Amino acid sequence: MKFLNAFENAQGWTPYGVFAMRMVLAVYWAVHWGYKVFYTGMPATEALFVRLGYPSWFAWGDITLEVVAVIGMLLGLYVRTLSLLLLVILIPALEIWIPNGLWALHGGYEFPVFWIAMQVVLVILGPGAWAIRTLPLFGAPRN
Repeated sequence: MKFLNAFENAQGWTPYGVFAMRMVLAVYWAVHWGYKVFYTGMPATEALFVRLGYPSWFAWGDITLEVVAVIGMLLGLYVRTLSLLLLVILIPALEIWIPNGLWALHGGYEFPVFWIAMQVVLVILGPGAWAIRTLPLFGAPRN
């Protein structure tokens, strides 16, 4: 019981948990980018944007932001700002998933809503451990 209490009250692990969440989100964005660029291809991605009523060049802006976000998240650069900017991609993407219903099993919006929530949590928590922007070498305040 003593170990369980110590484990539950441990404060020092939080930055590493946030780091893990940052890495998971970076991987999801990388896979999402790869799907659009390599699997469906950019012509299909452009066509999707046009079908949704956006100009085709939005597809290129979308994948560019995703590449910048993956690099920034992996390195821990401007994580809060990037996480906030990525909501510009995720929130309109709900337009694709909402008609399928809630459950992800049927291509619904369950997972995209979760993804949005995790991006918002990262905006609130910041980069976590091992972030370049928070290392003393790069001008972060020392505690």
